[in-house]
Amino acid sequence: MKRLFSLFAALALLIPTAVMAQTKVLTSVKPLALIAHEITKGVGQSDFLVPVGASPHDYAMRPADMQKIKEATLVLWVGPSISPYLERMIEKYHKPNIELAHVSGLSRFYFADGEGHHHHDDEHGHHHGDSSMDAHVWLGPTQAKEIALILSTRLAQLDSAHAEQYKANYQAFVNSIDITEQQLAQQLASVKGNGYFVFHDAYGYFERHFGLNKQGYFTVDPSRSPGAKTLSHIEQQIRQHQAVCVFVEPQFSPNVVKRIAAKTKVNVGILDPLASQVEVGDGSYQAFIKALGQSYVACLQ
Repeated sequence: MKRLFSLFAALALLIPTAVMAQTKVLTSVKPLALIAHEITKGVGQSDFLVPVGASPHDYAMRPADMQKIKEATLVLWVGPSISPYLERMIEKYHKPNIELAHVSGLSRFYFADGEGHHHHDDEHGHHHGDSSMDAHVWLGPTQAKEIALILSTRLAQLDSAHAEQYKANYQAFVNSIDITEQQLAQQLASVKGNGYFVFHDAYGYFERHFGLNKQGYFTVDPSRSPGAKTLSHIEQQIRQHQAVCVFVEPQFSPNVVKRIAAKTKVNVGILDPLASQVEVGDGSYQAFIKALGQSYVACLQ
């Protein structure tokens, strides 16, 4: 009996250790956690930093966030351009991390000028000139698959015991995204030619992938209000029937968009770049981009 008790005591000590050893991927924003969940399925867990309803552009970190960073096995983030508050914490805790703004193997676009024209990375992953990166890489199905590969490869290095599981999870994710892409392409086909304006220029990866007809945006930086010239141009485009919809976001509800919509009677839609209404779980990234596609169809029809 004494020997049996000792065995149970030893097992009790081992169980918490096994739980603590589980891989934890912390992402800067929720959509990246949707991807991370698919890759860590069965062998780890994912969490995200910026809470639902907040904007990653101006988020103020809390003490609980520091704890999340300390406990993370790996931090997946875009970079200081969209999460400046994370850089110092990653350095402070010496956390393994994937900074998507600079990692190789990811197709990125860059704003080359004030007009929002994009340039693509060249084959070596470099960009030209003083362009700034379009940070919303999670919105492109192609980029999502590339992020999944980068993440699964890195996790296999950090947790070699589960390398095959990360590989299998990645392949299952890619297969599912391929099917979702085909479904979205069919749904969006009927509205591809209809023009629209977005509140802030965040959707380039999704729009290029599906060939949508964006006419422009109210602002590049959601913390900055659009100028009178921009507003006049948008109103003119709408009145000339070049655009049938303007999109706002759950995180931002600017009065300037409401005023233009009221004056022109244009359709108003909602695009949610941060997956506010999607629960992290199996198939959640696919649900996220499907919902995004449905928002376009609903407003552009």
